Amino acid sequence: MNAKIKVRDFSLTYGEKPILRRINLDVPAGEITALIGPSGAGKSSFLRALNRTNDWEGVREDGTVLLDDLDIYGPGTDVVQLRKRVGMVFQTPIPFPMSIFDNVAFGPRIHGLRRRGELMEIVERSLKQTALWDELQDRLEQSALSLSVGQRQRLCIARVLAVKSEVLLLDEPCADLDAASTMKIEDLLHQLKANYTIILATNLQQAGRIADRTAFFWEGELVEEGPTKSLFQKPGDPRTEAYLTGRFG
Repeated sequence: MNAKIKVRDFSLTYGEKPILRRINLDVPAGEITALIGPSGAGKSSFLRALNRTNDWEGVREDGTVLLDDLDIYGPGTDVVQLRKRVGMVFQTPIPFPMSIFDNVAFGPRIHGLRRRGELMEIVERSLKQTALWDELQDRLEQSALSLSVGQRQRLCIARVLAVKSEVLLLDEPCADLDAASTMKIEDLLHQLKANYTIILATNLQQAGRIADRTAFFWEGELVEEGPTKSLFQKPGDPRTEAYLTGRFG
């Protein structure tokens, strides 16, 4: 396995409360890895740990997380550059209160790009990657707040792609979407995995449809993980089987 991310004995504690306990996981490059488990199992906390958006007072992280050869919790790690390489898309899509163009160009501008022509190329490429260009190319100067919820979610993904992230983290990206918008997001993720490593917290049904591998979290522990089909058909832990068959969660 060509692992893009390697997690070793990683624990996360908030105050005195353990949130994640000794997680060990390899995330393959160029695949979709789904995180499943009941509410409060630690899926979102684990996602945020991968680009250090858990960094606030009272939180302690132990263990190692490697992005290629970079220890993301190592001394001297540039968190801004880390978050450029590992982009996060949250459940509720929140565009910036500015134009569609400026939303997508925001990240490149933060990293020093100013020329309008170069920004236009990035905006066009990112919107094409998220299947938004045909819908929005004549509306780039309109407010992003005018978009539908499904378009907003794809716009938030386009913002991440605009800074050339290598890893996409998505926290239940379709939870607030209708069936048609969900299908567009799933089709998009299938296309993007050719060039990106994708990790998403999601439900059983979506994991079964789109994930190459699935990891089951329960009470802050990674119970087991493996190829989605194998995990769903023959789980190795009774807790996984109970969750998959609806006995809890």
